[in-house]
Amino acid sequence: METFGSGRYLVRRLLGEGTQKTVYLVHDTTLGRDCALSLLKTELLQADDLARLRREGQTMARLTHANIVTVYDISDEAEERPYIVSEYVPRRRPPSEAPRGRRSAAAAARDRHREGPLPGP
Repeated sequence: METFGSGRYLVRRLLGEGTQKTVYLVHDTTLGRDCALSLLKTELLQADDLARLRREGQTMARLTHANIVTVYDISDEAEERPYIVSEYVPRRRPPSEAPRGRRSAAAAARDRHREGPLPGP
């Protein structure tokens, strides 16, 4: 069975795949919970992508809102396959209602903006 993070994250199944990332449902064997692991496709990596991944993970980890998933972990820079581990939220509505999800994301961004700038790392 495939794992990430030196065996910490055990892959349960593929959730989806895009041009830049593959997303898996994983089980965090340390904390005993299911998570979503977004794995960057290494064949597309540019020189500054690992630094961008770390900044993205750090920024997302500071966000708190009902419509934004929580980031739990990011891979080490030495990790061969860079990833971000976040909260897993099972789909609760049919795909035909996806626009409603986009409105929720926009509302989350608007709410986050009203709270002011994010604190620094």
